[in-house]
Amino acid sequence: MRIGIVSDTHFGYKRWEADALAQATAALLDAAKKCDVILMPGDIFDSRIPRPETFHDSIKALQATLASKKWAVKCINRPGAPPIAAIHGTHELRGRELVNPIQILETIGLLADVHNSTAIYELGGRRVAITGLGGVPEDLAAAAIEKAGFAPHPNAFNIFVFHQSVSELMYAGGKSIMSLDDLPKGFDLYVCGHLHKYQTALDGKLIIPGSTVLTQLKEEEAGQKGYVIFDSATGKHEFIPVKTREFIFKRLKFENATPTQIQDAVDGEFSQILAEGRTKPIVRIVIEGTLKEGFSPQDVRILKPEMPGAVIEVDSKLDMASLKEKIEAIRHARQGKMTVAEFGMGILRRQCADAGIAGLDVDDAFNTLIEDTDAAYESFMAIEAPQEKQAEKGGQKPKQGKL
Repeated sequence: MRIGIVSDTHFGYKRWEADALAQATAALLDAAKKCDVILMPGDIFDSRIPRPETFHDSIKALQATLASKKWAVKCINRPGAPPIAAIHGTHELRGRELVNPIQILETIGLLADVHNSTAIYELGGRRVAITGLGGVPEDLAAAAIEKAGFAPHPNAFNIFVFHQSVSELMYAGGKSIMSLDDLPKGFDLYVCGHLHKYQTALDGKLIIPGSTVLTQLKEEEAGQKGYVIFDSATGKHEFIPVKTREFIFKRLKFENATPTQIQDAVDGEFSQILAEGRTKPIVRIVIEGTLKEGFSPQDVRILKPEMPGAVIEVDSKLDMASLKEKIEAIRHARQGKMTVAEFGMGILRRQCADAGIAGLDVDDAFNTLIEDTDAAYESFMAIEAPQEKQAEKGGQKPKQGKL
């Protein structure tokens, strides 16, 4: 049996609502043409309570999908259930006693809601059982799976579908996020929504189809959008792209750069994009690193090119070199578990060395400063900096220096 997995369609996404509708509809209709069953792993909608217009558009898309052919598959444990199985995602999550949008779509006969339940589909004597857990708060996911006691059904190919973050698949995991080890045992395939980039894990036994629409201008969302076709007979799957607006993400790193150098580099990226003739792309350029001493991030002025229909964002994360050095020093001090006093003495040592001051017991002077300010001042004034000695040799009046 061939299962079309269409995830995270985000009907009603405000920024690119037309894109979300067109791309989801294209994926659903193509999946209907090529597959026996369609599985939607959550975030079908972008909000818990979609606008009536969004509901209207999504209903039409699902109606068109179901009407696009004569479906041969039957749901044997839920008579009359359509060949579209789904769960709610985190965007549709509502209170236990409240109705979410996926439940409404089930009530009007457009899909089978498999949250905390199973739909068993049969075709030609073969069965596929789809069991699901809709999106729950991240810190409750592992406990919810354990409490539900999900188990595979006999004499069927078993799919477990869920909509959560997974610590092993995140750039920055955490104790509150479920692990792959928390998944219920014994299923033939696991399908996860929520993550917007297509990927696999567990040697292909876990499929993340990604979203059909771009919702966040993040590096991990760069790449083709689409859906997945999985064949339960062969255990193999294929990623099917859908036509989308191209998302171009560039990260430019600099060290002690001047504003002109940064501006020239960004202009070069824009020139390349223009030369390639991209049609209405979504472009995000992230600039990060340090500026040369004497410059601030406000000195960097980026002029965006004229690209009709394009969306262009430039995100500056530049630091002044001196500021970054101080931040790094504080970070190292914290990692080394220095006391505040030890950290302060380290700064004083570096400043004395930079000023060429010799003959000062820094540790003693620092401790004296803490206990007796007047005595510390006298100790500092007794030390002559090299420039003062040089001025005296030349017959000039030494300048009052700063430590």
